[in-house]
Amino acid sequence: MKYLNKITNKLKSRKVKLTGCTNEQIKEIEEVAGNKLPKCYLEFLENMGRSMYEDKNKLDYYDYGNFVGTTVFYPSIKWLTGSLQEELIEEESVLRLPEKAFVFYDSQGILSAFFRLDEGDNPPIYGYEEGYEGNSFPKIANSLSSFYERHLEGDKTLFKELRS
Repeated sequence: MKYLNKITNKLKSRKVKLTGCTNEQIKEIEEVAGNKLPKCYLEFLENMGRSMYEDKNKLDYYDYGNFVGTTVFYPSIKWLTGSLQEELIEEESVLRLPEKAFVFYDSQGILSAFFRLDEGDNPPIYGYEEGYEGNSFPKIANSLSSFYERHLEGDKTLFKELRS
């Protein structure tokens, strides 16, 4: 692992059980994306893309890295890009997802995050919040790994660019 050692180690120290996607599941996601996925995202899928769960006796949701209530796991992630594009059209937003965008995160249909498949192995992250009225998608994290690290720590400023 190159990009996500810090968060993987932190989750394991919290006794969170990580389950990665199979090679076949990753291929399905790449087919939906229509392109190769960035190395950092592949690392996420391989190590925890299927699920995170805690030991039965542990009930502190914080230990999940604030992923409770979010859609980040297989198979749900396969439909996020299309769902966000439809939402933008329904809201009559001027925004449209850029070509080669892949939505990898959704929080209860209100907040979404995506990266572009042509921006490197650890791409910058762009966000959208329902009702956002800007004329472009703001960058909310300089890299996918920093998005995950900040999310793990419960960084409340992660989506602040959407509320300006």
